[in-house]
Amino acid sequence: DKESLQRLYTWVDLNVPFYGTWTNAYAKDKNQIKTVEDISSQAYRLRKKYALIDNDWETISNKPYPVKKCTVKGEERSQPAAVSAKNWPFDEKTAIQLQKAAGTVKEIIALGNGKSITMVRIPAGEFIMGSDEETPKEQPRHKVVVEKSFWMSTTEITNGEYRVFNPKHDSMVYDQQWKDHTRRGYDANKDDQPVIRVSYVEATEFCKWLGQKLDKKVNLPTESQWEWASRAGSALSMSFGTISSDFSKYANLADKSIEKHAVNGVNPTHKSYLVGNPLYDFIPRVDKYDDGNFIVAKPGSYKPNAWGLYDMHGNVAEWTRSDYKPYPYTDAYNTMNNKDKKSVRGGSWRDRPYRATSSYRLGFNPWQRIYNVGFRIIIEE
Repeated sequence: DKESLQRLYTWVDLNVPFYGTWTNAYAKDKNQIKTVEDISSQAYRLRKKYALIDNDWETISNKPYPVKKCTVKGEERSQPAAVSAKNWPFDEKTAIQLQKAAGTVKEIIALGNGKSITMVRIPAGEFIMGSDEETPKEQPRHKVVVEKSFWMSTTEITNGEYRVFNPKHDSMVYDQQWKDHTRRGYDANKDDQPVIRVSYVEATEFCKWLGQKLDKKVNLPTESQWEWASRAGSALSMSFGTISSDFSKYANLADKSIEKHAVNGVNPTHKSYLVGNPLYDFIPRVDKYDDGNFIVAKPGSYKPNAWGLYDMHGNVAEWTRSDYKPYPYTDAYNTMNNKDKKSVRGGSWRDRPYRATSSYRLGFNPWQRIYNVGFRIIIEE
């Protein structure tokens, strides 16, 4: 429509060079134009020969760019649904009582190589899944029954824990902005950092390996198990409050610390005068709060929810074993196939709170290794 088109070409005007080509930019500079033309023609020749790209980017065509009008109707937010669940929601005191009533609360499982994973029991129950305040992907809100209690790792699996299974795994680094680097970037590969750049397929293979080792049913959580565990009785967007709440003690999210990514110079370093300059400082964040970390933190660095789970919001997002399909959720979504997109939950250090709620959903292909996605495990009774 007209408004959308205006938004698009305004964005283009704000985000592309004033000139469409370098030859245009230097058209009035006789000293530069010959050099630019020589470089451009040489680049075209090399692209055509080695990259098989027969496209001269300096050519301005007289033909209009073909535009095909989209006829697909977009997703629309549905009207809120009236739905309820037994004994839902409940407070922190009740959450702790339910957990204790389910049996032993905590267990530690040995991985080998001196590594272990702490698990807590998540009780059975029912709750309202989804949200009317986010995107159509979280609608409609609907009742889900978690029929059996299960064990969940208190933190995301770390690099050190994952490397007991795959010693060659490399979570690599996070990109350092600017140029003239003297190092690869910010290290994300330390033993005590959460494992990232691990696909859904690789995460499920870890679970299978550990299940055989322990002779137990180890898996990724389903979407319903994950959201039930994350909420710990809360019907709010976060287990500790709303998306406007001070998250600095509870979650590693995109906060004031993110400004440390604003760097320049040789061996780029952060400088306070760069903050607010869009050339250097452009990662969206909530400046109001400071959680103390500008990339991933050691799992368990923040306060847990009522069931003793850390980093359900932020740090790294987490794979579930459920297909990324429209609600209402059913157990039929837990196909464990490697074809359909899988749901990812919880948001990361680079996400603002609205992308890290208990209900917010993203979908990725099972083979993707994403820079801010890891996983935690469950053991089913």
